[in-house]
Amino acid sequence: MISSKNNLSHVKYRPDIDGLRAFSVFFVIGYHAFPEIFKAGFIGVDIFFVISGYLISSIIISDLKDKSFSFLDFYIRRIKRIFPALILILISCFIFGWFALFPIEFKQLGKHIAGSASFIPNLILWNEAGYFDNTANTKPLLHIWSLGIEEQFYFFWPLLLWFFFKIRINFTLSIIFLIIISFCFNVYESNYDKVASFYSPITRFWELLIGSFLALIIVKKKGFLISNLSSNFLSIMGPTLIFLGFFFINDDSAYPGILAIFPVVGSFFIILAGNNAIFNRVILSNKILVWFGLISFPLYLWHWPLISFARIVESDFPNENYRIISIIISIILSWITYKFLEKPIRSTKSRIIPITLILIMIGVGLAGFYSFNKNGVPNRSYVASFNEENFKMAFLFKEDNPVSHKNCMETYGLKDFIRYCNTTSSKKATIALIGDSHARALYDGLAFSLKKYNLGLLNLGGRLFLDVETYPKDDLKEIQVYKGGIKATQFVIDDPSIETIIMVSKGHYLTNQRWIFNLISNPAIKDKKRVWEIAMRKTLDEALTKNKNVIFIIDNPSLGFDPKLCIYGRPFSKNTSIKKSCTISRSSYESESKVYRKLVFSILNDYPKVKVLNTADILCDDKSCYGMLDGKILYRDNDHLSLAGRKLLSKELIKLLNLTEN
Repeated sequence: MISSKNNLSHVKYRPDIDGLRAFSVFFVIGYHAFPEIFKAGFIGVDIFFVISGYLISSIIISDLKDKSFSFLDFYIRRIKRIFPALILILISCFIFGWFALFPIEFKQLGKHIAGSASFIPNLILWNEAGYFDNTANTKPLLHIWSLGIEEQFYFFWPLLLWFFFKIRINFTLSIIFLIIISFCFNVYESNYDKVASFYSPITRFWELLIGSFLALIIVKKKGFLISNLSSNFLSIMGPTLIFLGFFFINDDSAYPGILAIFPVVGSFFIILAGNNAIFNRVILSNKILVWFGLISFPLYLWHWPLISFARIVESDFPNENYRIISIIISIILSWITYKFLEKPIRSTKSRIIPITLILIMIGVGLAGFYSFNKNGVPNRSYVASFNEENFKMAFLFKEDNPVSHKNCMETYGLKDFIRYCNTTSSKKATIALIGDSHARALYDGLAFSLKKYNLGLLNLGGRLFLDVETYPKDDLKEIQVYKGGIKATQFVIDDPSIETIIMVSKGHYLTNQRWIFNLISNPAIKDKKRVWEIAMRKTLDEALTKNKNVIFIIDNPSLGFDPKLCIYGRPFSKNTSIKKSCTISRSSYESESKVYRKLVFSILNDYPKVKVLNTADILCDDKSCYGMLDGKILYRDNDHLSLAGRKLLSKELIKLLNLTEN
C-alpha cells in the first residue's frame, strides 16, 4: 500500500489510483467494523496488492529503461514510505498494551510487534493457526499480514527485474510464467490448506505480479494505446467485477482461490482503462476519494487496532456507536500521521533519516521480543493485581506435559501421523484419553489428578471414532490429520497395555455445516447422524471386545462469550461487574446440543458397560451452566475448559476410574 503522488519519481501521478485505493480501504474497514454487511470486505487487500505491484513495478521498469535504477535509492524510498507510520502504530500498540493487556495478551502482542518489525507477520499468523489460537479479533496487529506480503515481494522483485533486464530475458513471458505458477499454488492451497493460501507469499504474489504485468504494458510498451470506447468499457467492467466479488464472496469461500480473480482482474481493468476513462475520471478522481486515497496507508494501519483493543478490553465485539467513533478517530489520526509524519519524512533528502528509521524499527522489534520473552511482563503495575492464582489457572497455566511429542511418539513406536501425543511418563500408560481439542484440553487436569496414584496417562489427538473421516470442507489438508486420528483410536484399542479408554469430542460436528462426515466402509451414507451412530458403535464394540474399560464424556457446554468477561474491573474497561454471574441458561445449552445429546445417549443406552460422565451434571444446575464456580474461572475460551475446569471434571473421572481420593 503505497502512495503514488510523492513516491513515483518520474512516473506520472494518477488521482484515479488514489481513488481506487480509497475504495480498497473502505472495503477493509467495512469488513472489520461491520462484518455482517461487508462480508467480502477483505477483497480490498487484493485491490491494494494490484495497485502496489503496478506502482512499484512502474518505478523499477521506468528506471531500468532509463538506466537510472539504484537498489539503494529504491529501498530508501520504501523505508521512508513504510517505516514512519508503521513505527508509530507499533509503538502506540505497545504502550496501550503495557497498561491494558493481561500477560498472555501482551505476550502475543509482543510477538506480533516483533514479527511486524521484521516484516514476517504473515508467517507468524500462519503458524499460529490451530486449536488453541486466540480469535483473530483479539490480535491488534492482525492486519499487518498484508504489509508482510508486500515487503517480501519488494525484497525479491527488484532483484529479479534487474536480472531480467541485464540478461535481456523476455519480461512479458517471465512475468506471465510467474503469475501462472503463483496462481496455481493459490488455487491448490485454497482447497487444501485455507490458512496457508491466505498468508503465504507464494499464493499471494500473483496478485502483485498482475500489477507488475500492467506496469510492463503501460510503461515499457510506449506504443500501447486503447480507444476511448475500449477504455470506458474497461472502466465499467473493472468496478463491476469488484462489486460482483463483493456480493458473492464471504468468509466461507475458499479464498483467495479462483474467486480472487474478481477483485484482481477488476483492479487490472480499472488501472488499464486510464485516468480519462469515464468511471476513473468521474468517480475515482473525485477530490474526496483522492484525499482518502492519500491517507489510506495510515488509515489501514490505525483502524483495526482501535476496534481490536476495544474487543479485547470489553471481551466482546464493540457496539455500533463505538465502531463508528473508532472509524472517525482513525481518519483523524491518519490525516495527522500523513500530514505531520509521512509527508515531511518522504520529502526529506537526508540519508540520516532512513538510518534513524531502521534503528528505531529494530528497537521497536526488540521491545516486542522482550515482552514476548518475558511472558507478557506480568509484574506491570497496572495488571499485577490480575496476576493471581485464579487468573493463572484460567489463562496463564503451563501445560503439564513433561514428555515431549517426539519422545511420546518414540515411547509408543508411533509414526508421525498423530496430531499430538502427550504422556505423563516415559513408561507405557494404562489410561488413554482420545478425541479432539476437548480431549487435549482435559489432559492437563487429568494428568494433575493422576499424579498421586502413580498412573500413566496417554493422550493421542485426532478424532474420536473408527471408520469415519471428519474434516472441514474448506481445508482438505485436515483430511490427513483426521485419518491419523482414526489410527490413533485404533492404536489405543489394540495396545494391550491400555486398560481404560476415555473418549471426548466436540458435539457440534453433527450440526455445523462446515464439517464433513465420510463413512469409510460405506461412503454412500451421507446422513451425519447415521454416520456418527455407525462409527460410534463400531468404536465401542471393538473397545469392549478387547476388554477395555470405556468412559465416554458428554461434551461440555459452550459459553457463547469470552470468559475474561468474568473478571471484575479490567483496565480501561467500562464494564464494572461480572457478566450475568458468568452463566448461560441450562435450557439454551440443552437446546443447542439437543441433536448431539439425544443421539449419543440413545447409543449409550445399548452399552451398559460404558461409564458416562455428563459434564452438564458438574458444570450446570437446573437453571444455569457456569463459567465460574466458587470464584474460579472454568473456561479458557468459549468452549475449552481452564485448568480449574479440567480439575473439576477430573475429580469425577477419578471416581469413575474407581480411584479413591485422599
